[in-house]
Amino acid sequence: MRRTKILLAITSIISTLGFSKAMACRENAISHSKRMIETVLADIMKTYKMTGGGGISEIKMISTNTYQITILQEEAPHVFTYEMDTQANCKIKITKKTETTSLNKK
Repeated sequence: MRRTKILLAITSIISTLGFSKAMACRENAISHSKRMIETVLADIMKTYKMTGGGGISEIKMISTNTYQITILQEEAPHVFTYEMDTQANCKIKITKKTETTSLNKK
């Protein structure tokens, strides 16, 4: 318990000094991105009910903590934008999720 409190205090200090939370969690940018993508995919698997269509066509990093997932459907692509945060315990938390569906305009 004491070790956890010390780790949380150190993480808080590092974040205050401007270091990324990924660094505080001792991971590089690639492993941090991987965990964020896994978090998004887990949410899609749990919440997305339209299993027909063409599946996931794109996973795109918009900014450090924002990812966009495009799922192809016959009528229009479904685009999900996820904003996430790395918590002090190094877990990834989805802070905002938006869905947009637009018909292709030609």
